Parts: sequence; structure tokens; C-alpha cells
Amino acid sequence: MRSADAYSILSKELAAAALLPSNDLSQLADGSPFSRVIEISSEPVEIEIDVSWHGVGRTAVLISAHAKGSSTWHHQHCQESMVVALRHDT
Repeated sequence: MRSADAYSILSKELAAAALLPSNDLSQLADGSPFSRVIEISSEPVEIEIDVSWHGVGRTAVLISAHAKGSSTWHHQHCQESMVVALRHDT
């Protein structure tokens, strides 16, 4: 897995997750991580998204995206995270 390709995918995954409605992000923060397998540079790579509460008061979530792939000699792992403040629509 090429790191540049993996980080590009992770960036897109984080951006997409950050656009989810606050209610969806709250439900994800209360749940388990979810994953899927995609191909990056002709190699199968597991993309895992984990959403957890960030700080006190449950006003923000931490979204972490992991790319897990294998190479000939070792297991490869790339990770990116971002904090998203929850929007409270009135």
C-alpha cells in the first residue's frame, strides 16, 4: 500500500464523515467502529472509521480513520483523525 494513496483516501473519509448530521455522529460515537475493504494501488486495504466523544459535555466527536494493509515484509497502518463540533439545529 502506498502511503500517499492511503492518506488521500483517509482524508476523503474524514471529510465525508464530518458532513454527517450531528444526530448521526452522536449515534456513531455511541457505537462500534465500522470497516470495509477497498483496493488501493491494486492491494486490498481495510478502512476502519471510529467515532468517539471528545472532551466533556458531548459537544464534539473525534473521528479516526485507519487504513490497514499488508506488504511483502510487514503490516502497514496509516491513521488520520479530526475533531468535529456538533451542530445543534433549531
